[in-house]
Amino acid sequence: MRTHTLAAIAGCVAVLLAGCGSAGSGRSEEGGRATGQCGERSGPEGRGAKGAGDLDQDGYDDYATTVSIRDASSQLLRSQVAVVHGGKGGLDRHRVRIFDKLGLVPGARGDLDGDGYTDLLAQRNPDGPGTPVPVVIKGGPGCLGDPQPLKLPADFAAGAMADVNGDDALDLINPGHVPAVKGGNPGGLRKGSVAFGPFGKDGAPARTAALDVAAGGRPLTGDFNGDGFDDALILSLDTGEEEDDDPPPPPVEGYYRGSPQGLIRMPLPRTLGNATADGRTMPRAGDVDGDGIDDLLSYGDMPPPAPKPGAGRLTVVYGAKSGPGTGRPNSVYSQDTPGIPGDSQGADRFGPAATGDVTGDRRPDLVINTPGEDDDNGRFTLLPGAAHGPPTAAGATAFDLDTPGVPTRHKGTIHHGFHADFPLLDINGDTYADVVAAAPQYRVFRGGFWLFPGSAEGLAADTSRYTDPAGLGLRLRVKGG
Repeated sequence: MRTHTLAAIAGCVAVLLAGCGSAGSGRSEEGGRATGQCGERSGPEGRGAKGAGDLDQDGYDDYATTVSIRDASSQLLRSQVAVVHGGKGGLDRHRVRIFDKLGLVPGARGDLDGDGYTDLLAQRNPDGPGTPVPVVIKGGPGCLGDPQPLKLPADFAAGAMADVNGDDALDLINPGHVPAVKGGNPGGLRKGSVAFGPFGKDGAPARTAALDVAAGGRPLTGDFNGDGFDDALILSLDTGEEEDDDPPPPPVEGYYRGSPQGLIRMPLPRTLGNATADGRTMPRAGDVDGDGIDDLLSYGDMPPPAPKPGAGRLTVVYGAKSGPGTGRPNSVYSQDTPGIPGDSQGADRFGPAATGDVTGDRRPDLVINTPGEDDDNGRFTLLPGAAHGPPTAAGATAFDLDTPGVPTRHKGTIHHGFHADFPLLDINGDTYADVVAAAPQYRVFRGGFWLFPGSAEGLAADTSRYTDPAGLGLRLRVKGG
């Protein structure tokens, strides 16, 4: 039985764009269509694993992200999905696809239709009230297909992709809550459901079934008990920005165990670390200790009364055969942890993280973002994996745009917004996980994307490569100017 544990896909990059031109090989049009050619396949020399990161199975993982653009005529913001294919030299500016008026669903890439190619799950917001429309961008040999709406009930809000019944076909989870969209749907609690794969070429699931949801939220999937069935955690939509004296909301509202019958609601484990998150970011799943069972990576603040509010910390809740939070004691990392560069300061927000084998030793490494570091300039930190158990802070290295060797194009003190994008992917096909970092346009700062190639020695600033968004067909507009 093959499991389909899916890490969160690359997060949204707050890049303001003036539109998309014909630079590079991709361009966009109105109505959600994407035109332009992907280019020829990079060839058989790619040595990357043929996993969920590789959309065209050429041996190189492909980077996908959601960007915000400003329409040149209406000046209204809308989202686009940008896909930059990987290659031997890193991000390939000659193989770019841009899909207009779409946004990626976090954590949702996998072979939805069973054709052997990884697909991307996206959604299109309705023009008026209603549920966002689930759309699949299909992977294929050398190129991606045009977005195809899925044949799902009108109130189906696709929030995650996983194999919950262990039949080697990916399923879609509707968590029962539709977030409000400004000028569009009003949001609110709806009925939860699961659309079971395999999905047909027409986008129709094999069947659908109801899901017992007490309170809607965002689904996070992974095999948290190692039984070969993907499980789901329903995460709170609460932002945590209530009255100052109110405690942070619990990040997990429901736990569902995968089974041959689908998802079965279970009691929340008592040691789930439900007091560690403040709701501002979504936890992620990944195998932190290398035991083959997924763990929960939960970002949150120090427990009250926090001496440095907003400094942030990462709590790892380990999966176990008896369920998440029932085995190895939780691990907690912060900038006060000996060996981690920097020190905890208010509003640093240390903690959003992902796992991957950056050093190629078959031990999971941790990459942790500190988005608020140095007045929102941003930083990410690599914690190499340990021989036994979770990564330690020994040998940790941190990178920002002031790190010597990192190529930058900025002047003066500004807010970079520099961060590692997740998941960690093998962009150059050498079997080491790489880090793609991103930063938005801001005043005199061009913004863009940085590839930090993985190696046996870890990451190095002097091997990082900068990609100008203009070379990808993305024309940046100065924020506020």
